[in-house]
Amino acid sequence: MNNSLRVQPPKPYRRTWSLIVLLTVGMPILSLIPKYFLIEHIYPAAESIFDPQFADRQLGFIGYTESLVRDGSFRTCPASPYVSCDPKACAYATRMPVMPWLIADLTKVVGVGTVNVALAKMILTSLLASIFLAILSLDLRFSVGRLILLYGLYFGPQVLKHASSLEYEETILVDLIFCFSIAVSYLIRPDITGSALRRNLMALSAVVLACAMYFAKATMLPVLIVTMALALTNRRLPWTWKVASMVFVVMPFALWGYHNLQQTGQLRFTSSWDGENLYRGYNSFSLAIYPELNLTRVLDSSSVTLADGTVLALQDTAHQTCYRDEWAWNDHYAAAAHAWLLQHPGAATWFLLKKAWVALIEVRHTPADADPVSHGVAAAMVTWMIFARGVSAAFVIVALRRIFQGRILQGYRREALWALLLLGAAFLPFVIVFAYQRHVIPLLLMAGTLLVILFQDRLVSGEQRL
Repeated sequence: MNNSLRVQPPKPYRRTWSLIVLLTVGMPILSLIPKYFLIEHIYPAAESIFDPQFADRQLGFIGYTESLVRDGSFRTCPASPYVSCDPKACAYATRMPVMPWLIADLTKVVGVGTVNVALAKMILTSLLASIFLAILSLDLRFSVGRLILLYGLYFGPQVLKHASSLEYEETILVDLIFCFSIAVSYLIRPDITGSALRRNLMALSAVVLACAMYFAKATMLPVLIVTMALALTNRRLPWTWKVASMVFVVMPFALWGYHNLQQTGQLRFTSSWDGENLYRGYNSFSLAIYPELNLTRVLDSSSVTLADGTVLALQDTAHQTCYRDEWAWNDHYAAAAHAWLLQHPGAATWFLLKKAWVALIEVRHTPADADPVSHGVAAAMVTWMIFARGVSAAFVIVALRRIFQGRILQGYRREALWALLLLGAAFLPFVIVFAYQRHVIPLLLMAGTLLVILFQDRLVSGEQRL
């Protein structure tokens, strides 16, 4: 490589650049301070993750975690969240495995207190984010403006809150998708680095992280597919690394499929809760209450009252039928969703527009019936959402501009297309099925991170674009 193409900081600015590197790498570590106080505020000091109060708040993970801690098996007994015709039946795939495994492993180190587990998870994910930022800092320097933008995203009230929690997948997706955004940038824009080893390692890391995100939340499947396509078509990634990427994806899928086949008799590679989640986004009752109320109300309530005073009768379907196993439950709701879509195309189109609004534009908190917060906190959350939505819009505008500028020889069009495709893949399931605000927070962080990394030319060890 021609050394004249390497960017070296002018001597008067080296001290400033060193400070920027320190602030970049230290950003996740600094975030531990507000996260610590949030954890102390959220969780009672004496609460255990196996206490009924915590079990009522979390989304179906703790049964699996308890069985992993007790005997190493991945199951929840009795079967939950559906009603089984056999009261003694267990469920084996209502949740993807990453969250239960992570919490179970952390309890072996720090005990079962929710505060300790949340702190350990927070420290682990923050350290991982710092490692990826340290690697990136070898190849790229953020301007002060871009660093401020990144801090504004990473220290958003919703980002800090989700990263401090334990109850749902976004608690680890926030930092996983942040690390993924850094790693996948080396696939989208290979000239970030002049080190072939670093480029290959980050490319492999992007695939591994995308796979880990899928096994944390099945809606990450489109992201995994696009990432694999990006890796396999990348001319600068050697075939040996492409084979390694395939192995790191095929193996966990094979293990998960074997687990489901062995325990349930069916070869499935996803979660058995997906059918019910699909139904939540495809029925007339959900259309009437979304996004004002939590769509779980469609399944477990006989009536709801909307903000305008309207009382809506519901079917309380969750308690009307028992199922022989979790896949019968999954398939029942998936079939009901497909039938409604075919029978009500007009309503489904209107519902799709509502879901697209919530996923892509809405800045107010959804669902609106979530736990109330103070006016100051609510104002801060809306302000941050306006900022984050603006950053995402800027990402789309810059990418489209580079595509239509036609600067093909310099790779701008290819990079912008891949970046848009990747972000679109991340949002797609939430537009098609449904989204609450917590679902899109990691995706807004992803858009901002890709923006500040991909669309700049201040490289350190890579080739400078002319």
